[in-house]
Amino acid sequence: MICQVPECIDVSYFTMKNTDLKKKLKEIIPNSTASQTVNSEMRQAIYNRLLLDNPNSQLIEREIDTKSIFGEKDVYSNLEKQLPDYYLFKADREKPIRNMTVVV
Repeated sequence: MICQVPECIDVSYFTMKNTDLKKKLKEIIPNSTASQTVNSEMRQAIYNRLLLDNPNSQLIEREIDTKSIFGEKDVYSNLEKQLPDYYLFKADREKPIRNMTVVV
């Protein structure tokens, strides 16, 4: 996956497991109050601290290895499960083209 990330953020933070995140959190923010059982809280704390320390950090395009996050499946197959289903259907009564409307 290609995304824009501040240059001060190492993309490996997005894919780190809990034990590695704990180590990195203690290294970057020794007295952090972020829950060390919730990965998203630790990532957010690290992200915020690095942005505070580097306020002029520019966004750059980087690639994130999604296989380490989602496994062997591609990103779309995981997102597809959460997308709503939409179906197009033909009306029982045909209308002339000039009066055609789309019903959502």
